[in-house]
Amino acid sequence: MRLARPATEVLLASRGDETVLGFCAHGPAPSSGEYLTSLWEIYGLHVQPALRGMGIGSRLFSEALARGRATGAAGLVLWVLSTNVPARRFYESRGMQPDGGEKRRELARDVVLHEVRYHLQF
Repeated sequence: MRLARPATEVLLASRGDETVLGFCAHGPAPSSGEYLTSLWEIYGLHVQPALRGMGIGSRLFSEALARGRATGAAGLVLWVLSTNVPARRFYESRGMQPDGGEKRRELARDVVLHEVRYHLQF
């Protein structure tokens, strides 16, 4: 079974009993023609809701950021739902800012997701 692109890495935060507390999937950003330099992307970062605010997401984010920098990427990007205010605050507190990129995904006839792109220049 293949879960993602071959270059995707998934960081896991877990307890000693191997219970997953959170994860961060990241890797090279797909080529979109909007940037002239290579970028690193966080495809998804999630922490169990009851454990948010304990530093787990911060550690996962920091490690993904460090791995992106180590590749020589010029910056970090990610997409977040426009209505996900807690996630947007989290990324903004780490220096990321919306860069004007937007996309809409229609999941069903009456279900449309609106996402905004965040960017952090290295």
